[in-house]
Amino acid sequence: MKVYLDNEPLDVPAEGVRGAIAAAKADAQGRGRIVVEVQADGAPAPAGLIEDPPEDDAGVTELRFLSASPGPFVRETLIEASGALEAAQADQTAAAERIQSGSVSDAIEPLQQVLALWSIVRDVVERSGALLGVDVGAVEAAGEDGGDTITGEACINELAERLVELKTAVASEDWAGVSDVLAYEMGGLADRWRVLLDQLAREAVEPR
Repeated sequence: MKVYLDNEPLDVPAEGVRGAIAAAKADAQGRGRIVVEVQADGAPAPAGLIEDPPEDDAGVTELRFLSASPGPFVRETLIEASGALEAAQADQTAAAERIQSGSVSDAIEPLQQVLALWSIVRDVVERSGALLGVDVGAVEAAGEDGGDTITGEACINELAERLVELKTAVASEDWAGVSDVLAYEMGGLADRWRVLLDQLAREAVEPR
C-alpha cells in the first residue's frame, strides 16, 4: 500500500491502514499541522476506515493524507460551536417555560438537547485548546458592553456547577429547580461562553 502526506511519499514502518494513519498524524503533528482529509484509492475514505482502522490494508492500494495548519480549522469549529450555543439558548428558554406552565413531559426533549449540546461545546473547547497548544483556562476576553473580564477558567467551572445542579434537580424531580437554573443561570452562562468561544476563534488565527 502506497501512502502519501501532502503529495509526498510517507514511510510507514507498520503495514496496514492503522499504521498509515498513525504515521501520517505523527508526521503532520511534528510540523505543527493536523490531518484534515484522507483519501483511499482516489475517493474520500469511509468514516469506518478512519474511526476503527484495520491492521491490514483493507484492500486499499493507496492512501493520501492532506494536512493543514490547525488555526483556520479550529476557528471554523469554534464559530460553529458559538452559533450552536445561540440555538441552545432557545431550547433552554423553551424547556423552562414548559416546566413553568406545568408541561414537564414536553420539556424533556429540549432539556436533553441542551445537555447534549453543552457536552459537545465543552469537548470542542478542550480539543481546540489541545490543537492550538493553548491553556483554555488562562484565556481572557472583555465582557460584553464593558462588563467584567471573562476567563476560560471561570466559564469552565461555572458550567460544571450548573450541570451538576441541573442533573441533581432532574434526578430528584425538582422541576422548579430545573426551571430556575435554565431560566436564570444558563442564559447568561451561554452568553459568557460565546464570548469565550469568539476569543478562542480569534486566537486560533492571531496567536498571542
